[in-house]
Amino acid sequence: MLLPGFIKASLTQSRDTIYKSEKIRVMAVSFTGIIAAAGIFLRVWFSVRGFGDGEFPIFASVLVIGFVLYEIASLRALRRRLDAGRLPSKIKPLVDSAVEGLLPFGIAFSAILDTNANPFVMVSGPLVLGSLLLIVLSVLRLNPWLSLVSGVCATVSYIILVSWVIFSYPIEVFVQHDFPQAFFPISILLLAGGSAMTVVISVQARTWLDSAWVAAEQLRDQQETEREMQLASEVQRALLPREWPVGGVFEIAASSCPAMQLGGDFYDCIPLPKDRVLLSLADVTGHGAASAILGAEARAYLRASSSLVEPLPELIQTTESFLLDDLSGGRFVTMLLVNLDNVKGALEVYSAGQGPVYVLRNDGSIESLPVQRPPLGVVAPGLPEEGICRLQFAPGDLLVAVSDGVLDRTNPAGESFGEHSIMKLLSSSAGISAEALVDRITRATEDFSVGTPAADDASIMIVRHT
Repeated sequence: MLLPGFIKASLTQSRDTIYKSEKIRVMAVSFTGIIAAAGIFLRVWFSVRGFGDGEFPIFASVLVIGFVLYEIASLRALRRRLDAGRLPSKIKPLVDSAVEGLLPFGIAFSAILDTNANPFVMVSGPLVLGSLLLIVLSVLRLNPWLSLVSGVCATVSYIILVSWVIFSYPIEVFVQHDFPQAFFPISILLLAGGSAMTVVISVQARTWLDSAWVAAEQLRDQQETEREMQLASEVQRALLPREWPVGGVFEIAASSCPAMQLGGDFYDCIPLPKDRVLLSLADVTGHGAASAILGAEARAYLRASSSLVEPLPELIQTTESFLLDDLSGGRFVTMLLVNLDNVKGALEVYSAGQGPVYVLRNDGSIESLPVQRPPLGVVAPGLPEEGICRLQFAPGDLLVAVSDGVLDRTNPAGESFGEHSIMKLLSSSAGISAEALVDRITRATEDFSVGTPAADDASIMIVRHT
């Protein structure tokens, strides 16, 4: 909603705040109105001529009580409008501001007409002070236009009242010094200056509140975004395999650490007939929500295609054909497929731009496997595609695949972890279990970075013949 002369806000969230703020203002204005009336009453009480035979006390009491009841009724009307889901009135605050500006001078006018008090004294100190207080309280509305209305009504009313007193009553009868000539212009300047001051304060307070409201909305949006991202991150983690095949000759372990809450890397494990297992490790360009969506899409297409297509090159091509329309703007997906024969210990490895992939033999030798074709979504005419890499593992042999986020991890000096660090680490890892090697690589990159935030998602997959 749009509060009158105020800021754009949600009615559901702000109606209680609006009501509480208006309640405080009504209490303050009512109390000040009573104080202003009491001040005028006391001025008459202690004057030389006194009340006379008029009914001013009754009239002033009725006027003040009526003003307080009017403010309370206005507050109740506002509560009903807010509870009904309606906007606060745009006209009524203007009327309220005018009434508050006119109230002290209405009481003073009745006191001058209905008592024997000195009219020149009646338009002096207490009247001006009470009026200034009501003008200042208009700041609580945080609307410069309403403060202006209250201030203008008070100032103009005072000028009219003073002019009426000067032209209606003989100065020589009531005043024997130059008091009016000095006080009235000063009082007018005070009221006008107070009005200008309240307008400036209202503008400044409104500006601060606007800024605070925007900041609160941004914080709320940020927190909501963080909650949504956290939920999305939990969903993405749930897509990763919870269990690995057991009972065969291969031990499998993997991990994925996104640079942000959501990442573009994923790995998967798909059981196939005849004691075979299809492993995949993929990396979508970039990281974050967009890459995570494409990663989930690529995973779904790969799973759907794996039940229809068997040879790894054709499986990659089928997955790419489904995914190609969504790989726009230079995006692509690197993907490694590993087909395991969990009985014979044989592997088929096919890489679409996903590397490096290493084979660590139980004798300590290390072999780097080639990339067979470009990533999904990358057209490279004339580039020959290599065939499937077929391997036979013996007990203790390992296949190690990492995404580029592992190699590109940097330290505070800007140096990359690099392939040489992986090779050095693997050379001393013969005989280690798959899970232990995943942990060892992860700890090595963390120790190397010395707290430097990761710039890309980092994924590791290890296959070990047991």
